[in-house]
Amino acid sequence: MTMEIMDEPIEMILVDSTMYMDLGEFGVGEGALLSLPLDDLAEEPGLLRALDLVVGADPALQIRQLSEAVIGFEYDGPEVIDGIELDVYRATLDPRRVSDPAPLVMGDAELAHVSAAPIYMVFRIDADNLPVAIDTVSEAAGHKTVKATRYSDWGKNVSIEAPPAEQVIPFDEVVAEWNG
Repeated sequence: MTMEIMDEPIEMILVDSTMYMDLGEFGVGEGALLSLPLDDLAEEPGLLRALDLVVGADPALQIRQLSEAVIGFEYDGPEVIDGIELDVYRATLDPRRVSDPAPLVMGDAELAHVSAAPIYMVFRIDADNLPVAIDTVSEAAGHKTVKATRYSDWGKNVSIEAPPAEQVIPFDEVVAEWNG
């Protein structure tokens, strides 16, 4: 999965039970990837956000987990993007009814700040009923946030491998250096 934070690309690779993160300019060294065992992520509150990003990227799980918070849903019609006709659906969510903020790629604290205003989601679905784009719009303290998730290459074969050991820095070594 590749994403941008503050216009800086961040890549996450999940292999078996380890997440590898290339944090770009925020990282641990040029060309180095931080390795985070999923068991460690679950025990480390500060790292749970990285795990939330993985959960939030699964559109089927995201929709199932958010279904109890939907207070409005409508078909908005077709839209053509890059020459492909997509069906657009809009959902309105009541953040007070969200039991798990992970699918929104938010933490509990962030969700608490948004709880006064509805959260809007726009789903763009292709002819095979697969999501091409999901945009989540929330507002807190007068600040609007748009989180855009894009999907491509559905059904294509991929090969995902752990990066070479010489490119990997274990998270616990980074923590030890920070605390050193």
